Amino acid sequence: MSTNGIRDSRVLVTGGTGSIGTALVQELRRLEAREIRVLARHERTGRAVHALGATEVRFIEADIADTDKLADAIEGVEVVFHLAALKDVAACESDPRAAVRTNVVGSANLLMAASMAQGVRQLIAVSSDKACAPSGVLGMTKAMMERVVSQIAEEGRRSFGSVRFGSVWGASGSVLKRWQESAAQERRIDVTDPNMTRFVLNQREAIGHLVALASRPFAGEVVAPRMRAYRLGDLADVFARGNGVAMRVVGARAGEKVHEDLVSKGEAPAARVEGDLIVIGSRREGSGISPFTSADADPLSEMELRELVHSS
Repeated sequence: MSTNGIRDSRVLVTGGTGSIGTALVQELRRLEAREIRVLARHERTGRAVHALGATEVRFIEADIADTDKLADAIEGVEVVFHLAALKDVAACESDPRAAVRTNVVGSANLLMAASMAQGVRQLIAVSSDKACAPSGVLGMTKAMMERVVSQIAEEGRRSFGSVRFGSVWGASGSVLKRWQESAAQERRIDVTDPNMTRFVLNQREAIGHLVALASRPFAGEVVAPRMRAYRLGDLADVFARGNGVAMRVVGARAGEKVHEDLVSKGEAPAARVEGDLIVIGSRREGSGISPFTSADADPLSEMELRELVHSS
């Protein structure tokens, strides 16, 4: 994993007080970034200061859509990791305006501020597999974010790009976190559709990809690690047996698909494989690959699912 893009650099992390953002900031400190700035909403900053240690991190209390503070936050910064997002599927479906404000307008404001800042050499925006062939509000807003990143990168010839992740174990809002709460309170877990499949990577893998991408030249592309996947029913069985709780099938929620897409039919002809990454939307023509969904991915074994449940 290359760390050349981090050492001695001034780095801004938006959404840096979430579970992934906190882990990323800790890794940036380990890699000796010169300065780390965390853009975070006020109500979460106090907990994050305690978790991270305030002496080496500058916290900027602002919403990602707060244009007045974005220019100050980004001044002098060289690398930007954009993690701030409204990413809960149900919350996005119930309040699409909030999702648009954060995921689209906020992202566009950040991208414009970064494009006008002379020192920013790299920007990595964290997207979602739900942005590929989207069926719900979360996916639609993340797809728009990817388009904005690509447009501004191409117009300004800046090294800006997006990375698509699937489910990240240990992240707040993950299915295991919800099941743990439900199991403790109701001795039961709700499963939407046992036949659903989902891409997955652990927090260490996600952070490793982000750090490595800080050294990769971009031209507005979307990149995605070739992730493995699990069947929801298999994970639920392992969790229910291990915790001695019942399982109830409740049906798919609004905005959910049976299988997630990583490379859509429309994207496949222009996609290419680059090491352990799939690269989509480059200004160069891709070699062309087949569409790729979570049903096509290598599945986790029952032993691996047990380890994930035990470690979460």
